[in-house]
Amino acid sequence: MATFTIEIPERIRFLSDYKDGLWDFSKGLPNGILYKKFTGIGATHCEIIAERDSILVFPTIALARSKYLKACKEAKNGFRYQFLNGDVKNEALEQFISERGENDIDKYFVVADSLPRLINFLEEDVYYDYFLMVDEIDTFQVDTSYRSSLEFAVDYFKDFENRCALTATLIPFSDPDFQEENINYFILEKESFEKPEIKLVSVYYPLDTLTYEIIELLKEDEKIVVAINSFDGINNIINNLLKLGKIDEFKTGVLCSQYSKYKIHSKSRWLDVPENGKIQLEHQLTFVTSAYFTGVDFDDEFHLLIGVLIAPQHAMLTFENIYQITGRARNGFLSCKIVKFGTINTSVKFFDRDEIMERVEKVNSLFIHAKEIYSDNEFSDDYASIKSAFGEVKINGEKGFVRENKDGEIVPSSFTIDYKEHFFKSISDYETGANSLLERLQYYFEVQEESDFSDVTKKLEGFTGVDFAENFSEHISQIFDEIYAKILNNQELNIVSGIEQAMLFQFIHNQRQNRRMYSASLQMVFLIEKYGQDYELLKKKFINLNKRPCSIHKCNT
Repeated sequence: MATFTIEIPERIRFLSDYKDGLWDFSKGLPNGILYKKFTGIGATHCEIIAERDSILVFPTIALARSKYLKACKEAKNGFRYQFLNGDVKNEALEQFISERGENDIDKYFVVADSLPRLINFLEEDVYYDYFLMVDEIDTFQVDTSYRSSLEFAVDYFKDFENRCALTATLIPFSDPDFQEENINYFILEKESFEKPEIKLVSVYYPLDTLTYEIIELLKEDEKIVVAINSFDGINNIINNLLKLGKIDEFKTGVLCSQYSKYKIHSKSRWLDVPENGKIQLEHQLTFVTSAYFTGVDFDDEFHLLIGVLIAPQHAMLTFENIYQITGRARNGFLSCKIVKFGTINTSVKFFDRDEIMERVEKVNSLFIHAKEIYSDNEFSDDYASIKSAFGEVKINGEKGFVRENKDGEIVPSSFTIDYKEHFFKSISDYETGANSLLERLQYYFEVQEESDFSDVTKKLEGFTGVDFAENFSEHISQIFDEIYAKILNNQELNIVSGIEQAMLFQFIHNQRQNRRMYSASLQMVFLIEKYGQDYELLKKKFINLNKRPCSIHKCNT
């Protein structure tokens, strides 16, 4: 197998208009992995118009349905289209298959959960007669840990003679069948393309900053879309805007799955996705969760805010999430600002793929042994219970690393492993201040990077030492020594260059669960700012300061 690079000229807007000696996209997609790198270039459309029978598999119902409806609207003579999800009855599918003409070309638009049912209806010849396309395969990797059926699509993918998996944001595969030596890779490059401007802002309190940004944008009387993968975060912002009188009740919308709509703020509205997948912004302010980071399009012009929060874990967005979000703005955006948390210790587990694989294989060995014990089908109910239990096994404290494949075998969940490894690396980059996010964004955007930590000083207003002053005197010297050593031993922290700098608070933030240490740490920063790094003087001032309750924000006066 090989890796091919395809250079797309600047004049080409859609892939269906491109062909060269390597590939003609008007005839469909190539056989292998297509790393298209760009959203909105019509890669899926190439297979929809290809003059061959195809099965197109999508990660979400909204995406499958929208592609199906668009195909029906632009129907080509002799082509037939069938959308398939759990709501489509077997009778309807049987009728569609039975009505096929001799020269008809069939296109099935399915979600991953419905693929096994379709293949059972089309029978074994499907693996040779149909081309299988899996769209947004990175979304399959991301979501498979809580939607195990997504990886079923990959089991079937491997059995097709002709197949292609698409992604604009490639996440490396651990599955040997997806390595370059076992499958062709096609990588798209563009000679040149327009890079929209975005701002990448680091702050300590992203929700506060997002609220402020929304308030400023509301003055412009233009549409605003805010992408955050946290209902607590969304509801917090909505609640604050209501309290401040910046929005009216039920004048905001939240775009999320129907299964999550009960989590929405009681004074906001749930927005359903139209069948065609194209969102009309009903309100000036709309929030979007990860359910629709892919699969929907916004035709309106709007300002885009993307919130990267430190908690919950799924709110710490990776580059892939961010790029997919920007791709929803099919006509571009009025402005785009990414608001992310500053560099702090996230306490993320270290992820060792080899160790995980070794532990998964041990679990797999146990299952094989269990299968041998029950090979005579005696006590089949016991065996079914044991097999089910394997899916609940925790490795490194988390479930999802083993799964049941389409043949009923317990196997490693390579997609879960892919995503966990990628996710922990991305979060490690946030923690260490690595520039990988910035560097990847710069490939697609003109990035203006800035840090704004004025939110820190706002949080200090009115903060007092009452919480730790009582019964504190006997521990003052010890605590001072510990804090002073930890701060000064971290060479990355430029302590004496100004309280506005974020790095001052890396140590402090880690003490937030210990109110006494948190208060004392804040005092230390002010004292270092005021008196420099004279250890004995600082210690004396610190001890004197804590003989009585005090207002922290006045300590530097």
